[in-house]
Amino acid sequence: MKNLIFFLVFATFFNSINCLRAKRSPYDTSTSSGGGVSAWLLDSLIPKITTITTPTINTPTITTPTITYSGSPFSFSTNTAITTITPTVTGSPTSCTSAPALPTGLTINSTTGEISGTPIVPQGTTSYTITATNSAGNATATISILIRTLSSFIGRASSNDLNGWSSVTFGNGLFVAVAGAGTNRVITSPDGINWTGRASSNETNTWISVTYGNGLFVAVADFGTNRIMTSPDGITWTGRASSNEINAWRSVTYGNGLFVAVAGFGTNRVMTSPDRITWTGRASSNEINDWRSVTYGNGLFVAVAGSGASNGVMTATYQ
Repeated sequence: MKNLIFFLVFATFFNSINCLRAKRSPYDTSTSSGGGVSAWLLDSLIPKITTITTPTINTPTITTPTITYSGSPFSFSTNTAITTITPTVTGSPTSCTSAPALPTGLTINSTTGEISGTPIVPQGTTSYTITATNSAGNATATISILIRTLSSFIGRASSNDLNGWSSVTFGNGLFVAVAGAGTNRVITSPDGINWTGRASSNETNTWISVTYGNGLFVAVADFGTNRIMTSPDGITWTGRASSNEINAWRSVTYGNGLFVAVAGFGTNRVMTSPDRITWTGRASSNEINDWRSVTYGNGLFVAVAGSGASNGVMTATYQ
């Protein structure tokens, strides 16, 4: 009886197993020879891979670079660090080069194209082609560089070394200097080396300042008669009456069509003239200041005083 029960239980279990379809794993590459297969998986338990998705890689688009420089031609001095030249660049260049090579002491950044450094050797104006390159192509820009050098100052003999030379200017290819004492209180030179004495319009005047503008040399004095003199060539001079003959005129300049002089003593310590002949007195910002020098630049006259109550600088626009 026990044998019969055992047989029925075993037969029921075996029949249940057959109801499941067994399948060898597709990942099992083992073989069986002379023995049972040990690695069998139920088909319902095997995960199935239906689709393999390839990831998308976004590659950035590379464009041909561009490069431009503003400010050319550039002028530099030897042994003086330059202000970095920064170009406008697009396209992310991987290299920037110069042909020919930049002057000794200057370098170019290989990726930004910036030029910096301290030039060492003087040279005339030279052109350089800057090339910016990446994998998409290249672009070029041309600049010019001039490098100047200041030599040591060398003493030169004037036509009269005993004169008290007080001011010098340059115009129309000629250097002109004026003196406050001595004989021939004007000297001229075409090269700054060889000087020739010239008689001033009044040899007793103390000539303090000279300038050049609008084709004319103009000098002013702080003592004497006709404290203004003018010359078209630096050789022949004509005395002019100032707006106030007792003023001690210390400096004269020219800018934007107008001559301006300042004085260290007197009333109306500024005078102006559009034609170097007719002069008009102007009240300064501080009439008691000792105004020593005046210049013009960027649409502005600027004067400075050697002494006074306050405000040792005064300005006037003229545009």
